[in-house]
Amino acid sequence: MKIVGQILLACLLLAALHSILTAAVVAFILMLLWGAMFRPERTLAMVFALLLLGLAAEQPRVFILVAGAVIVLLAIIRQREPQTRRTRSRPTTPPLALPAPPGGAVWPAGGQDNAGDG
Repeated sequence: MKIVGQILLACLLLAALHSILTAAVVAFILMLLWGAMFRPERTLAMVFALLLLGLAAEQPRVFILVAGAVIVLLAIIRQREPQTRRTRSRPTTPPLALPAPPGGAVWPAGGQDNAGDG
């Protein structure tokens, strides 16, 4: 009778583990859908990285060949780009300005808290 109780307890624990893993998979799929809706480029990059990591774990030789091909293709693409496109700087944003005071008033010479006086 003791063995039957242990088997039932093991079945109960396995069923609970199955439910937890199922909920985790559903949550992961929902997060992927959420990410695909709001940040598709980052989500696709993450999925691609996960696929590459899985490939590296299961088939290391194929991963080395794929990674080498990607590196060669990126080098070829960079050489074909015009020089001005590679050296383009990021656009600059204007500096932040203080908001206007309410009612059309003018700030005193020292600023909002007269820090320059004294």
